Amino acid sequence: MRKCDFDMDWLNGVEKGTLFRNLQFSQDALQKLLDSQQHMTKKVEDLKHQLISTETILESITQQKAQVLETKAA
Repeated sequence: MRKCDFDMDWLNGVEKGTLFRNLQFSQDALQKLLDSQQHMTKKVEDLKHQLISTETILESITQQKAQVLETKAA
């Protein structure tokens, strides 16, 4: 998680909260967690959309290549 775009102060707080379970999350820490989750979910959705677009383009190129090869063969 440290390699992603997480706020290090927030991540350190979460890490301490996990190590010391008797501490409770503040409302602010919980909101930061929810905001981070929403941010990462949006990134994943954007990447999915990019993947679908790229797959569509690749499929079109493959079809064009097949047509060119058929034309050359004829």
